[in-house]
Amino acid sequence: MSIVNYWLKSTKKIFTEPTSFFENVGERQNFNFAISFAAISGAIGALLSSVVASTGLFGEPLALSLVLLSPLIGLVGGVLGLLVNAVFVHLIVYSFGERGFTRTTEALTYATPANAILGWIPVIGPLLALFAILFIEVKALKKFHSLSTGKAVIAALFPVIIGLILIAIGLIVFLGSITALTG
Repeated sequence: MSIVNYWLKSTKKIFTEPTSFFENVGERQNFNFAISFAAISGAIGALLSSVVASTGLFGEPLALSLVLLSPLIGLVGGVLGLLVNAVFVHLIVYSFGERGFTRTTEALTYATPANAILGWIPVIGPLLALFAILFIEVKALKKFHSLSTGKAVIAALFPVIIGLILIAIGLIVFLGSITALTG
């Protein structure tokens, strides 16, 4: 079965029967699989987002060249996003005594379709995608690392918390700069 067919079948099952999917996820995949799966999610999500943006419903229409380039940008972004997320999540998983960065990456890759499927929806899509991603990551981390629900929630939320802290620091620096410039 090709990776694209597997992506389609897995995505449908993850969204319609997540508990069953993770109970029956069988053969152990590898790091290349995780990267490919995330790349497909990123490309599809970027393409859908750019199609919506090209309509001009929410501002200036996106140029056709950017719509055509968006899958490549999404492919790279999907892979980089997965890897950065996996590093932060694995720090927590590792602190709980579990090993295997590849297993963490495999677990998190199953959450990447949530952004592709939901993230492009104007206004509420990103928030829906975030909740779906966290739900799927918790299910996957429980399965792939035999974590309790509480530990899986902590591991899945860690990158979100770090991101919020970085945004708060950036906002403080930005507002401080404006205040300093305007006196």
